Amino acid sequence: MPKSIKVTSIGAGNFASHIIPGLYKVGCDIRQVFSRRMDNALSLGLKVKAQAVNDLSLIDDSADIYLIMSADDAIGDILDLIGADLSDKIIAHSSGSMGTKILSKKTKKYGSFYALQSFRKGSELDLSQVPFMVNGADKDTLNTLRILARQLSPQVLVATDEERLYYHLAAVYINNFTNHLACISNTLLKEQGLDYDVLLPIIEKTSEKLKSISPCDNQTGPAIRHDNRVILKHLALLDNNETWKEVYQSLSKSIQKTYENDQ
Repeated sequence: MPKSIKVTSIGAGNFASHIIPGLYKVGCDIRQVFSRRMDNALSLGLKVKAQAVNDLSLIDDSADIYLIMSADDAIGDILDLIGADLSDKIIAHSSGSMGTKILSKKTKKYGSFYALQSFRKGSELDLSQVPFMVNGADKDTLNTLRILARQLSPQVLVATDEERLYYHLAAVYINNFTNHLACISNTLLKEQGLDYDVLLPIIEKTSEKLKSISPCDNQTGPAIRHDNRVILKHLALLDNNETWKEVYQSLSKSIQKTYENDQ
């Protein structure tokens, strides 16, 4: 990536904390880092030798690419509050669910720059193992964003807004919901003075099988067996937590519905 590629980071959160240093390492010139919290802007800005700002009116037109890495609901307001004329600049957001058309109010050269991974500040992450999804309003914008993403990872897909939304939905199921189920398991055992680490081998085995076997061909457990005796025992243990009980029942019902023709 030529050093002349100038990038401004609008956001300094979990995603930006990985992406912006990554782009800096491959030779991008990071011009500005914005965060409403100056300490966050300074922390990231110092790492990439960029100006830190906490006021969107201070965003200038010195960059070639503006990456909006914020909550979906904030994107519209961010565009309204940027005072600089960015009509000849590329603006892309990192949202998995927001359409890109919203960016057209600020430029004709808009697109998406989305990474299908869970990001947390301070955690180690090999960006070369992360799938990126890009799109652009025109061919040149798409090519530029695709080239930018390929500096970070060889796994770069071109995805429409709808395709990206489906990938995002699938990721919520496999990542966010799975993590929440692990949280329930952990809390359930802790409440009984039991050791969550006993589950680690089955967690590892489940992860391995998800990579090598179609998950729809790998379902086990009392729900698919219609083992109502076991199910009722489990539900009785959840009498004190109606929410967890509903989760158990809903998932069991979904499993049985999925495999009803296999009986």
